[in-house]
Amino acid sequence: MAYDAEEVTTHTGIRVRVIDPGTGKRIVVNTTVGRCLISEILPDGLPFELINKTLDKKALSHLIDACYRMHRNKATVLLADRLRSLGYEHATRSGCSICMDHMVIPDASTSSWGTRRARSSSRRSVPGGLITDGERYNKIVDIWAAWPTRSPPR
Repeated sequence: MAYDAEEVTTHTGIRVRVIDPGTGKRIVVNTTVGRCLISEILPDGLPFELINKTLDKKALSHLIDACYRMHRNKATVLLADRLRSLGYEHATRSGCSICMDHMVIPDASTSSWGTRRARSSSRRSVPGGLITDGERYNKIVDIWAAWPTRSPPR
């Protein structure tokens, strides 16, 4: 109610009562409003501890894995879709924008990266016509494997 009345933000620390999945009893947990918003989209049975931490890439991966192990395909797909929608909604509210000019590509790797990309995007390799998807896949793997083992630019 305080969040809906705009009295608190998503990062405000709060104490909430949640049901402990192990014992079935209510416990009081220190958390944030944002984590409570995420808990509203969780399928039944997933413990609050899965989201009551910084949700970086590894923690989100663990959350999706736990959902899949407990509920299987449909609930996992729905959870991923809800997480995406919630993320886009709050990113839109934040007013944050990003464009191609914000992405910096180092000069040293531009030429090799561009060459590999151009070579691997070619669908025509034989004078008479197109190659199959399997042949194209093998060709791309060969192109990328032939280059020195350097990480691609981020």
